[in-house]
Amino acid sequence: MNLSANAEYAMRPVGGVLEIRADRVELDDVFAVPSFELDPGPYVALAIRDTGAGMPSHMIERIFDPFFTTKGVGEGTGMGLAIVHGIATGYGGGHCGGEYTWGRKLFHYLFASHGLGSRKKPACPRTR
Repeated sequence: MNLSANAEYAMRPVGGVLEIRADRVELDDVFAVPSFELDPGPYVALAIRDTGAGMPSHMIERIFDPFFTTKGVGEGTGMGLAIVHGIATGYGGGHCGGEYTWGRKLFHYLFASHGLGSRKKPACPRTR
């Protein structure tokens, strides 16, 4: 819901397109090397794309910080993406990349589908 609400806000006032896609993926030993810090196994990969305004590159590194917002005073709490990130990492997955340029936003998240996995650091798997 938080990602959808952010997308709707970014597409104001003219509207746009919001795409949400979920795929089953298998994180194999190639991607589960220590630097990726995720366990091999099944995951659900969630991709969210919208045609909203995007954000400048200097803001991207802060998008998951609690209380960080690009909205005006009284229009948002800055907790939306922090909550999404917390849910993903709490279930053994996490944010694993995206594009956040003006006019295009794409988020990739992994959610462990084998129950509570060991949460370390997110990585992007190959789909099969």
